[in-house]
Amino acid sequence: YMPRIMYNYYMSDYTIKCKSNLDVVCSCQYHVIVCPKHRCSVLVTEKDSNLNTLHFISGLPRSGTTLLSAILNQNPRFSASISGPAARITRAVISEAQAQGGYRTQCPEELRKKLIKNMLHTYYQDSNSVVFDTNRGWPLLMPVLSDLYPESKMIICVRDVPWVIDSFEQLLRKNPYSLSSLFNGDEGIDVYARANTLLRSDRTVGFALNAIKQAVYACNNDSILLVEYDRLCRDPKQVIGDIYKHIAEEEFAHDFDNVASAHDEFDQDTGLKGMHTTRAKVELIKRQTILPPDIWHATEGLSFWKQIEQSQQLSRKSSGW
Repeated sequence: YMPRIMYNYYMSDYTIKCKSNLDVVCSCQYHVIVCPKHRCSVLVTEKDSNLNTLHFISGLPRSGTTLLSAILNQNPRFSASISGPAARITRAVISEAQAQGGYRTQCPEELRKKLIKNMLHTYYQDSNSVVFDTNRGWPLLMPVLSDLYPESKMIICVRDVPWVIDSFEQLLRKNPYSLSSLFNGDEGIDVYARANTLLRSDRTVGFALNAIKQAVYACNNDSILLVEYDRLCRDPKQVIGDIYKHIAEEEFAHDFDNVASAHDEFDQDTGLKGMHTTRAKVELIKRQTILPPDIWHATEGLSFWKQIEQSQQLSRKSSGW
């Protein structure tokens, strides 16, 4: 028997809390709402333990991941983050479960999978229905993501590597009285030392670049969409439309003249104010580089995705496409 009542309810983890104008509905767990007046259950359902739709954003630093998140967050169904710890926690689960003798048997593979999925579920339990988690380490975890979230997609933001190095230099020169945690000691002494440090395989740019290469050249790369920074700034409507198609979501009318955002508390830890700040309008601003020519030429060939595009164009021509 279902009493005639009017109520509002919301979900919070395992609990539905309800208010009734007849005071006949009470809060309870596991989606069971009890009517004390009539002593019966009025709603019984199973709790959905699946995470909301989850996608991943990665890419080179200074390549538009923060801008992309700001744009996507305009959609009320989306939650998009700047760089967060979920990827590192995922790697920690895998590595720590095998860190010492005996751990491997106490925490077997199936349990590791559950730990990772439960962690992500808990991390985003209060988010909107479509989640985008951002971290430069996700491309290295593609086999894990393909297994645990086979329907998920990855958006990888890229930018010509010389401009990435140039962008860091611009930020550093805007903060001349701060020492960035990106560099230790003499690693930040001059533009040459900084460029070499950033490009090391264990540092900010080099790590991200190698991770992207691994994912792009892998066999299971159908879930990846490369987004070039210049194209995003020059034609945001087209690029965002491509992303909606890639993730199979209904398009939303974004306002590309109102995407201003700032994450100063995050940037304080790196000593680079403005690192995760976006301007109000999405636009491509042309300017001269501040890099010495030899650094520019030395890094120009690192933008490997351009070589892929050229080879694909040649393949189409030779095939008569």
